[in-house]
Amino acid sequence: MKYALVTGASSGIGKEMAYLLAEEKYDLILVARREKLLNEIRDDIVNKYGVDVHVLSIDVSLGYKDIYDYCINRKIVVDILINNAGFGYYGKCLEADEKVYELMIDLNNKALTGLCQLFGKDMVKRHEGHILNVASVAGFMPGPYMSVYYASKAFVLNYTLGLRQELKKEGVGVSALCPAPTASEFWDVA
Repeated sequence: MKYALVTGASSGIGKEMAYLLAEEKYDLILVARREKLLNEIRDDIVNKYGVDVHVLSIDVSLGYKDIYDYCINRKIVVDILINNAGFGYYGKCLEADEKVYELMIDLNNKALTGLCQLFGKDMVKRHEGHILNVASVAGFMPGPYMSVYYASKAFVLNYTLGLRQELKKEGVGVSALCPAPTASEFWDVA
């Protein structure tokens, strides 16, 4: 069986993607920190669409290797990887706690790159699969009061475009989603 793996699946864009994939009869691996929400989404998706759904309550920034190991140990083939997990921070750049920016870069960039590396190698071996990295329109410009977030999304966009060219001839699709501001919990966190 082939699965779609969605990080940041407990709300917002990630949650919506999970439902869209389930509607298309993809089995799913839903990843986020909030286990209760993930279980509710899993139960609803299973009831509506009858697909197989695994729930991983993991902080993606700390456990991206654990996500990969979970799939390998269960012989789960990830055909679609959606790197959606991320967060932003609004405030004066130099007044923010530097730990917030460290966590943001670890999640928005380091974990995303790590998941692309791990699952991407398997996709190349199979000559099939797709990676979707969620960037943002913020990746196209500077963003006062959200400078690190905008820069992290510029990284996601440019990394994705480069990876796309590298994997094009390998049978692996790579794309970036660059949404404008959307109604989600993102703004509550930022």
